[in-house]
Amino acid sequence: MSYTDSRIISFNNGQELQLEEPLLQNVKGFLLLFTPIYAIRFMGILTLNSLLFISIYHQNLYSNPSELGERISILYITGLLVYLLGNYEYTLRKWKDYLLFVPIMIASMFIFYWFGTQTYFHNNLSSRKDWSDVAKVVYPISLSLTALVLLYHLHYTFSHYRNLFSLYFKAMILPLLLIGSLYTYSNILSGPIIVHVHHWWLGYYVSFFTRYNTIISRISAAIFLGIAVEGIIDADNTRLFIIDKP
Repeated sequence: MSYTDSRIISFNNGQELQLEEPLLQNVKGFLLLFTPIYAIRFMGILTLNSLLFISIYHQNLYSNPSELGERISILYITGLLVYLLGNYEYTLRKWKDYLLFVPIMIASMFIFYWFGTQTYFHNNLSSRKDWSDVAKVVYPISLSLTALVLLYHLHYTFSHYRNLFSLYFKAMILPLLLIGSLYTYSNILSGPIIVHVHHWWLGYYVSFFTRYNTIISRISAAIFLGIAVEGIIDADNTRLFIIDKP
């Protein structure tokens, strides 16, 4: 069930157009909504969450303005991109929408930081034989839950926004094909080459598709965007993939 049955689009002349859900289903392609005040609010929330995380786990960044500036800059670039293409102007349009979003996002950041501190989770796709017993259980479960989230959104798109489904599906499948190609290359063609997909990239990837005003979509957006923000601030944020000989 949706929180709301309509979308408000603001134009430069101050006029507003209200599109009811049935009409939205007939809109060709999809709408890219961008109102600066709402975008600033969204980025402000991401910034505050990031500074909270830094204040607890990475206080040393405050004494290194260059490193701090680099990570915040990456956060802003990636945040604005997902805001525009992930439909967050629609789903986080009102302050009350953040009441659910912010606590779940913060919890996600801290939980995945804890996962990152556990040595048995320091693994990659190309070294499955070296995975710990815990990793062999947690990874399949977490990836299966991620797949269920994506399948839910595919089904919702097909059911409610049929005209968007083809583009939505292609955008979802292409990054997965890229990862699969790299993984195949590392294991079959090139021998001992490590392919490591950062967890923050996975969270960021899913955040583009949680674009609907349903409770499942809103919770999913908060969880996966929290994973992305935590990873950008905490991890090696300059490369999406690490392909290196061990």
